[in-house]
Amino acid sequence: MPIALTFQQAKGVTYERQAHGARLVVRASFDDGSNQFENRFFDGPAPRDGRTIGLPVQRMVCLSSTHLGFLEELDAIDRVVGVSARRHVSHRALLDRIANGDVVEVGSGMPIDTERLLACRPDVVVTFGVNESDVEPFAMIQRAGIPVLVVAEYTEDDPLGRAEWIKVFGLLVGKVDLAQTRYEEIARQYESLRARVSAVKDRPTVLLNASFQGIWYLPGGTSYMARLLSDAGSDYLWKDDQGSRVLTLDFETVFARGKSARYWLNVGFWKTLADGLANDPRYQHFDAFAAGRVFNHMAGAGEESGTDYFERGAARPDLVLADLIRIFHPPSLPMHEMVWYKQLPER
Repeated sequence: MPIALTFQQAKGVTYERQAHGARLVVRASFDDGSNQFENRFFDGPAPRDGRTIGLPVQRMVCLSSTHLGFLEELDAIDRVVGVSARRHVSHRALLDRIANGDVVEVGSGMPIDTERLLACRPDVVVTFGVNESDVEPFAMIQRAGIPVLVVAEYTEDDPLGRAEWIKVFGLLVGKVDLAQTRYEEIARQYESLRARVSAVKDRPTVLLNASFQGIWYLPGGTSYMARLLSDAGSDYLWKDDQGSRVLTLDFETVFARGKSARYWLNVGFWKTLADGLANDPRYQHFDAFAAGRVFNHMAGAGEESGTDYFERGAARPDLVLADLIRIFHPPSLPMHEMVWYKQLPER
């Protein structure tokens, strides 16, 4: 059990060393932190009470693709024996293990297939949620003595705060020192990249996302994505909206402000500009669309598997930032080959 495990940037997790183990508290909410989940940790075998986790964990079920990215950084992806569904996985070796039956799909959404999950014989189930109702379906699993750990990296607005959750996975797999080292390396690289463009005078305007069923969802000005765009030396058009995590706007409202944006990013599952026009011909009237300055983070996405960006992006904000800087300020990173983002072709 590590003597000290501290979190500098992550706001949603605390760790406390105790006389007979340790205590981890996760605040899985976007506002006042009132929804808390607590687990205890022991070295070696632990009481089978559904809350206490024996360390190190050898077999785990991970129900979010972001969990896999943290484990990959720790060279511990082989500890995974269950996932929600193949279509959310992009890691090649893990896909092969699913195909071979060595890793089980336990279901995406609720209810999960409890019988298949229990058959995995996991030491822990790692899930996500923002309130108690999200973890209520796991009561049967906990009654069977399998602990459930809520990981809530997605509540962090600071990209480095989100990446710092690698330490939780380091605790689980007995690689706390490696997790600390990797986090420090990622943070140094992120800060170095941010410094490269911190003084740029030309900060291009940016539009995000696309309309979905008549609603255009946009991140607020204090959000994770807004922070990344600012650190990449761009001008997010909704940066001044400080009161909402997510904005729900209609097409006309977005068009009024976003028509003249120089760049347009994160357009769902589009692979070409033609895909966008097939969804809504009005997109052609946005300046970024007409100029072909539309970028998406779908590089490496398979037809029947997940997207690498959603798997590894939370753990590697330095790589996300590098891609964004290469888009907005190419001379600042002339040798960088983009990891996830690609400019959409016409067809």
